Amino acid sequence: MLKPIRSSVLINSIMSHAFSKIDTNLLKTITDTKNLKLGKGFHCQMIISSQFDLILTNYLINLYAKCGDLNFARKVFNEMPERNVVSVSSLMAGYFHNGLPSEVFSVFRLMGFGRLLVRPNEYIFTTVLASCADIQALIEGRQCHAYVLKYGLLFHTYVRNALLHMYSRCSQVEDALVVFKTVLDFDIFSANSIINVFLEHECITEAKNVVRSMVAKIGLWDHITYVSVLSLAAASRDLILGCQAHGQITKRCLEVNDFVRNATVDMYGKCGDVLSSQHAFLGARVRNVVLWTTVMAACTQNGFLEDALKLFLEMVTDGIQPNELTYAVILYSCAGLSVLRNGEAIYALVEKSGHKAHLPVGNALINMYSRCGTIEDAHRVFTTMLQKDIISWNSIISGYSHHGLGREVLEAFGLC
Repeated sequence: MLKPIRSSVLINSIMSHAFSKIDTNLLKTITDTKNLKLGKGFHCQMIISSQFDLILTNYLINLYAKCGDLNFARKVFNEMPERNVVSVSSLMAGYFHNGLPSEVFSVFRLMGFGRLLVRPNEYIFTTVLASCADIQALIEGRQCHAYVLKYGLLFHTYVRNALLHMYSRCSQVEDALVVFKTVLDFDIFSANSIINVFLEHECITEAKNVVRSMVAKIGLWDHITYVSVLSLAAASRDLILGCQAHGQITKRCLEVNDFVRNATVDMYGKCGDVLSSQHAFLGARVRNVVLWTTVMAACTQNGFLEDALKLFLEMVTDGIQPNELTYAVILYSCAGLSVLRNGEAIYALVEKSGHKAHLPVGNALINMYSRCGTIEDAHRVFTTMLQKDIISWNSIISGYSHHGLGREVLEAFGLC
């Protein structure tokens, strides 16, 4: 029986050859598998040999970063006698993926001050802009935008989309539009990005203008585009736009995509066409919890409350586990039907599943008890919620008013 080769034996065997003969695929494999122990052994042998290899050292930075050992990654980086753009981008990516955007900025500033003698490329700018987006760092984002223009990298799709995303997260819609307009022949990726920016900030007219431009300039749309257009139709209750998009989706056989199918069901529901929403749902070969919840929401929003309950029972019978949004939707259906028995049966399932602590479920329970139970039960749910939002407060206040206790709610919350 063959005995397993110990890591130290393997490393010593490998290192007995000159570094120039070492297959870099080995260290790449160590990095891909996140084998930190083997990687450190490799690193030790590199130090002992006193030989420097730029490619291998870059792999080491990547390895330490992927394994979350960023102190070692930075130490290796700082001790390099020379660096290239891969060295910098590997370290930055490590900081970004480990949730340290401030460290990404610190490395980028070194580049800006000329201390690293490395010309930034599109990958570096994409990482910096993504870090800016994560923490809404608008000042740093604009500085990065200036460098993008300085180095002439705005034509890169990744950089352009990262800029659009950063300005969107920082609520700078006008700046995002300026970036988009600088591209004379925009591609589908930029168009998708700017549509989503407008949707996120409820700029419906602007989003529709981009869609019209896409019809004229871009022949083949991808599934992401159709999801965005369906979301736009849903947000604006534009059934004509939604039907046109659905027609093209059917023509191109894109309904097999889960995101497209779900967006189609949602669009018809938001536009008030429940029958088409149900038809799109029934056409799905595979129905996950998201799709079930979407069609139930379509029924609930349009007053088809019993249909929503039937769908819920069918989903559970099929062995699909509801999530917190499913429970919230079906509790609103129970409230609309004013059938406390059904609502309490759902509540029992909520407690058993552990979804009671979720905010949407708590809000739905307040609404359900206010509409078909007692205000005491609604108040109990409200006071035990771990977090509350404006919907929570509106629901409990509406509940008191529904029971003719408008003055009592003001007294209960110290408002009079």
